[in-house]
Amino acid sequence: MLQTASPDTTSWRNALAQAFRGSFMEVEDLLNSGYEASTPQLLISIDLAAKLRLWPLQDALEVTLETAGVPLRA
Repeated sequence: MLQTASPDTTSWRNALAQAFRGSFMEVEDLLNSGYEASTPQLLISIDLAAKLRLWPLQDALEVTLETAGVPLRA
């Protein structure tokens, strides 16, 4: 779980670097989307996750769900 006591940029960068195994990639992002969660979460694209060596997940199970639109991979 990613947590930091200070909202300053250096603390966040250090915490992210530790969480993402020392990989760095500078991107622009939306910090307040209005999405609420009970735990800290960072939502990134699969492409960015792969570049940060966070994807594909080891020992993960992927399922395809049928929806009213297109199939959803989860």
